[in-house]
Amino acid sequence: MMKIGICDDDKFIFPKIERVIRDYATIEGLDYQFFTFDSEKKLFHYLQNNSLELLFLDIDMPDKNGIVLSKEIHACSPDCEIAFCTNYLEYAVEVYETVHCYFILKDQFAERLPYVIKKVLDKKSNKANKIFIKSGGINEVIYTNTIIYIERKGRKSYYFLEDGMIKVDYTKLEDLLATLDKRIFVRCHNSYIISFEKVKKYTRQKMIMINGEEIPISRPYIKLVGNAFTEYSWIKI
Repeated sequence: MMKIGICDDDKFIFPKIERVIRDYATIEGLDYQFFTFDSEKKLFHYLQNNSLELLFLDIDMPDKNGIVLSKEIHACSPDCEIAFCTNYLEYAVEVYETVHCYFILKDQFAERLPYVIKKVLDKKSNKANKIFIKSGGINEVIYTNTIIYIERKGRKSYYFLEDGMIKVDYTKLEDLLATLDKRIFVRCHNSYIISFEKVKKYTRQKMIMINGEEIPISRPYIKLVGNAFTEYSWIKI
């Protein structure tokens, strides 16, 4: 599921933008969630404990220029792709001072949306072998082929890696699943995501990982895990 947001002080534009995205998603079969923010304060409050894959960001914001704002967004949410939206073509040069995936004039939104989505999906595919987390206030890269399993405790997610290291951040498991390769990673419990590549033994009730840890498979996930493991086995043949 793609989590798409828009940050614009003109909240009257939200229904129009959502309608365009909904029409596109219906035609292309895109599974998505849509979030709206009419101020930078509301946006950053959301990003404290949540993530977005794509953000349409207005440049001409009342409190802070969107180009400056985008740098702060990438600092706290490096995986968020930003597409600048504006009514003013003169901003086209300024946006190249920061990382972004697209520049759109608002009256061309419907025309440009397919190109934006394709670019984000292409970049996501290229990034599929790594994820970005914020651990101890520092942005870090974790290569997914080093992850044995991820455990959720309270509001924190713990990444158990092949080298024995444990990384911690606040990303929810459902948001992590959206960025991980679903052929390899599966949620087997409300508190766990495991990598099939790191499973030493699999039974109906649990998985024994290569580090010796036993990860439970809770009843609601038994069928899901079984089907996912069968598909994983096929791609490994």
